[in-house]
Amino acid sequence: MATAANIVRFLVFFGAIGLTVLVWYSDTFIRVNNFHPPDMKTRESLMKTETALLTARKEKPTPRHWGSDTTESHLRGKSSTPNQIPTTSPGSVHKEDLAREIKPNTLKTKTESEQNMREAHRFVSPDMETALEKRSKSWINSTGLFIMTGVFGRTGNRMFQFASMYGIAKRNNMTPVLLENAEVRGVFQIPDYIPRSLPPGVKLVKFHEKKYAFYDNRTETLYKNGQSVQLLYYMQSWKYFHNVEDDLRQHFRFRKEVEFRKQIDAFLGTSLLELGINSTKQRVTYIGINARYGKDMLRAYKRGYNVAPSSYYTKAMRYFENNYKNILFIVVSDDMSWCRKNIQHPRIRYNPFKDPMLGLALLGSCNHTIMSVGTFSWWGAWLAGGDVVYYKDWPKPGTLLWWRTNHEDYFPPKWIGMSG
Repeated sequence: MATAANIVRFLVFFGAIGLTVLVWYSDTFIRVNNFHPPDMKTRESLMKTETALLTARKEKPTPRHWGSDTTESHLRGKSSTPNQIPTTSPGSVHKEDLAREIKPNTLKTKTESEQNMREAHRFVSPDMETALEKRSKSWINSTGLFIMTGVFGRTGNRMFQFASMYGIAKRNNMTPVLLENAEVRGVFQIPDYIPRSLPPGVKLVKFHEKKYAFYDNRTETLYKNGQSVQLLYYMQSWKYFHNVEDDLRQHFRFRKEVEFRKQIDAFLGTSLLELGINSTKQRVTYIGINARYGKDMLRAYKRGYNVAPSSYYTKAMRYFENNYKNILFIVVSDDMSWCRKNIQHPRIRYNPFKDPMLGLALLGSCNHTIMSVGTFSWWGAWLAGGDVVYYKDWPKPGTLLWWRTNHEDYFPPKWIGMSG
């Protein structure tokens, strides 16, 4: 009897297992054979969701359309924006080919004040200097909190670091410190009331930026920590210093201002004579062109530093031809041989100076700018003021630099993006 009972238990146990397997198999078979592929709309939705989820593993994305290239919907990191700062990117306006949209009867002539812009923002009277010093001292050294920046890269990078530090310092009521041996002190007329060293015993807390050319709104409330800060690393966004632009235009006057002015005026005067341009009957509008095309850019291509093609410069020059009369193009570059072959025009002259700072001053002396890529070009355009055209297909899509750059944070909203 015991043996028979065991046999019954055995059959019941394995029978239950077999029934479970049969039910699972039947259910799976039914589901598989009744599966229908999703329609195209559903499939696209699933693909977008999957892409977003995969991207989110690295950072929180937000779909953004750059310029008028509506076929490129890039998943980028979301930018923070300070209060009362316009976030509209110039590239978001449909301007695929601005030159074609401009009619001949819309040609503009510059007003007296606009024509004198390049002279006006370099002339600082003693009264203006006194007023600036008085205004600055109302917040500099007003608290025991200090702020410094790291030193990385060349002149363009260091101008960003100083400008951002200065703007962040004022917003947080902290004292900016620029060391005695800082390069920008040797190039520009940085005032003496900006300290050259930290007081003894001051300790700095390091503030690391999240991305290269993104605005980080954490900088708006640094004062709440009650600690002195060192900013790392590049801090490349106009939003950091939009609140102190007037101050910076006075700080960023060249130490060799008088010498540079003489050389630039002589070069421009000779250029007008050679081209037979009469500047007495009609004011000349100077358009600075910066083309960065040297060996360092070729080496950096894989990281995302793609250079602008010659077609970009042609399109940008056509834009200014259709917008302004009596123009003269001035080219500044680290590869002048490439420029002479690829950037040509009946009214064009090429920078004869070897000193890079004199080249930057030459760009800043122009009325308007056609940018290349890089911070040297950015600051040449900023110093000049006026209309600025930039190469909007930089950085190279899919690269590290591309992921860490936001056009709306890097390029001021009035600047105009163009493709090649």
